[in-house]
Amino acid sequence: MGKYPDFLIIGEMKCGTTALYKYVTGHPQIEPATRKELAFFNSHFNKGIRWYRRQFPDVGKHLTGEASGYLKFPDVSRRVAKVIPNVKLIVILRNPVDRAYSHYHMHLEKKKISIPFEKAIKQFPVYLEQGKYEWKLRRWMKVFPANQFFIIQNEQLNKLPQKTMGSVFRFLGLRTYSVNVHKKYNTQNYTKIHPRTREVLIDYYKPYNKRLYRLLNKQFDWDQ
Repeated sequence: MGKYPDFLIIGEMKCGTTALYKYVTGHPQIEPATRKELAFFNSHFNKGIRWYRRQFPDVGKHLTGEASGYLKFPDVSRRVAKVIPNVKLIVILRNPVDRAYSHYHMHLEKKKISIPFEKAIKQFPVYLEQGKYEWKLRRWMKVFPANQFFIIQNEQLNKLPQKTMGSVFRFLGLRTYSVNVHKKYNTQNYTKIHPRTREVLIDYYKPYNKRLYRLLNKQFDWDQ
């Protein structure tokens, strides 16, 4: 039938979940699910647990897992806790200013939007709302104990991929493994955000980031 996943990657959209999942499943002691994003607990829960388990290989001592954007869905944490209470949760977070700009450019490339970024963030609040991580994480942390979470900063994954992945593998109880950091995943090429717009958004996110830092008891370099 397959097995239950040993880990879930639950970061927000445009935070680097694709690259992280590719790096994780590159480890010889980890086998991927039938696809990266199963969205079972938010979109396909009615298919049942047997369907979910069939999405994972029965790999004995090897680990397996998936990466879905579960973080933002209100009821998902409790559903996960009922089905896989001991699952390890890996959360990847990105500077919310860069996340919003990347989200906008994804829609621009798909022709879902055609207005400038500065107008888009006023007209469509979702671009900024999805970067307010603290309240979403707090909801999960009320359900799962702290030792089941591993928080990754996207910028650190990009800057120090081997060191960051070494920490991830230790969290999963695996030996260190050298990942292929030369292959890039889900990358976008676009002009830089206007400096003034960046300043405005850094100020906008400061109170939200402050609450996140307090929750995690760690500081990211997002406020500069």
